[in-house]
Amino acid sequence: MLANITELEKRPESFIANNNCGGDKKSSTIKEIAAPPFFYSVRSFFSIFRQTAPKSTTFHIQTVRHNLSIPMEIDKKLNILPLTKSKPSTLESLFGKTEIEPMWVADIEFEVAKSIQKALIQRVLNSGFGYEYKPDTFFNAYKKWYQKNYEIELNKNQIIFSPSITTTISTLIENFTSESDGIIIQPPVFMEFRDVILNTKRRIIKNPLKLVDKKYQIDFQDLEEKAKLEKSKALIICNPHNPVGRT
Repeated sequence: MLANITELEKRPESFIANNNCGGDKKSSTIKEIAAPPFFYSVRSFFSIFRQTAPKSTTFHIQTVRHNLSIPMEIDKKLNILPLTKSKPSTLESLFGKTEIEPMWVADIEFEVAKSIQKALIQRVLNSGFGYEYKPDTFFNAYKKWYQKNYEIELNKNQIIFSPSITTTISTLIENFTSESDGIIIQPPVFMEFRDVILNTKRRIIKNPLKLVDKKYQIDFQDLEEKAKLEKSKALIICNPHNPVGRT
């Protein structure tokens, strides 16, 4: 499927999808979507489609960066897993109802790549689960990725492992700012940024994005004013932006 996301309206009741497997156009009804218009990304599109997609369907995602068509299989086993994204109490607390498509960005609807599945199975069959060091293959993978995608040459000493993004941000905030300092964020943005700032006893300073011609942009004038504030000590940049999707 090659989807033109810009054709989706703010809260559509149906959309037409081009299924590359059969070549036929199929219409699917959306029950309700828990997301504002800026949330429409490729992954959000398939989150809507998941409930009515044929079990045998293979979708093709057209990437912008490399102009590649990548076949992706919808994971039809998600509804039997204890996932936070579909937990009724979580949906109720966030949206006030449970019959809703949450459209998370991180929890995509596709199966994990077969090569990753095979590597994980092989690792489990090894049966040794003691503490591990980071082998050279770990660092080489990162170096190759940055060189290929960004033409940045990294050395091993520039790569530091962290268990999560929020852990890393929290560590940086605690090391480079003091309690009660202001941290600038650019909403609408990943909600965990707010929690990290408050949990480290810092203050949130908002530099809201501007919606211009249906695209979100940084308000640089407002950013300059917020950065001038004496209490402003750091800015958290989300790239690609979650949920806007801009880079």
